[in-house]
Amino acid sequence: MKQPSGKADLHIVGVVLAGGRSRRFEGADKALQTLAGRPLIQRVIDRARPQVDELVISTNGDRSRFPEIADAAIVADDMKGHQGPLAGLAACLSWLAEERPEMRWVATFPVDCPFFPANLVASLAAAAAARNVPAIAASGGRVHPVFGLWPTAIEPALRRYLVRGKRRPLVEFIAAQGGIEVPFAPRSPDPFFNINTGEDLIRAERMCREAERGS
Repeated sequence: MKQPSGKADLHIVGVVLAGGRSRRFEGADKALQTLAGRPLIQRVIDRARPQVDELVISTNGDRSRFPEIADAAIVADDMKGHQGPLAGLAACLSWLAEERPEMRWVATFPVDCPFFPANLVASLAAAAAARNVPAIAASGGRVHPVFGLWPTAIEPALRRYLVRGKRRPLVEFIAAQGGIEVPFAPRSPDPFFNINTGEDLIRAERMCREAERGS
């Protein structure tokens, strides 16, 4: 893994959460939408990969949705219904317990946020490692709980939390686990900008062009 300066010495699996229902994309698969010439999921993968040791793709649908992704395991939700990103995290934790039992940390990245910081995982790990609790990103007075670093040992508690009801909120679970917020300085363009609609995708195209001009 390419480790940014100051990164804690941890082995971390990255999970790209691509299980959303894309309701505001009129049934189109948001993860496969083209952003500046490349699928959105590929942009997130490319930004996440240097920050972790291995990548996994979380989906609540058919694994064959991502035929172009040959170098990451694809793990489907194992709970009924659409219970959101925590269900994807739970499935990936179960997969890791079987396939990568030596791994102790998981970093999560939502598939609709392609501009997150290059030091995201390093910053979360530096804050969370000594305390062995979840850490989530915060910026500009808002929390971004889908950008998180999670100890794999939380799986039993997460399973118990999820069976209590559908679409359980992330922040409630994080608080129950003694999780911490890690601040990131606001900047332009917003590194935590997320693409929910076609209009957001158009805006993200402009952001890509502006970033290319500034590089």
